[in-house]
Amino acid sequence: MPDFNFTVIGVSESARQLFQPIPDNLLLLPPISYHEITRHYLDASFYAQFSRTEGLPNALCEGMLYGCIPLGTEVGGIPTAIEDYGMVIKDWKTMELKDFIHKTHNAVDRQAISDHILRKFDISYRISRLHEIMATKEYSPPFELHPLSPQF
Repeated sequence: MPDFNFTVIGVSESARQLFQPIPDNLLLLPPISYHEITRHYLDASFYAQFSRTEGLPNALCEGMLYGCIPLGTEVGGIPTAIEDYGMVIKDWKTMELKDFIHKTHNAVDRQAISDHILRKFDISYRISRLHEIMATKEYSPPFELHPLSPQF
């Protein structure tokens, strides 16, 4: 897809060889800090999590929080996070993925994606459910928890 630029973050020096030859539209970055990655989330149209095994990937949810259109494989919690707000890849059908990227890269409401992930994994709901599950005395963390709300 030469008409798009791609960035892969977290590529060690030894893993760079897996990407050879590196096309002009692919930027490979080493692991970076959380503060640096937020800039990439805000600049990106998509976040891809093409795992073969996975739990619920925090990075995918973070990308969605920043309005990135999620792309992911049908494993673990990836479909749970994505729902109808991106594309869950089945059987590695690359033409379907290319078509989806071309059709949606400027046609999706980033705020709707962010709102979805905030609702789906709301911290107060998770704390409430944890209290129910524990069914013991009320637990109050020693600090206040607030969900992130990025501004677009």
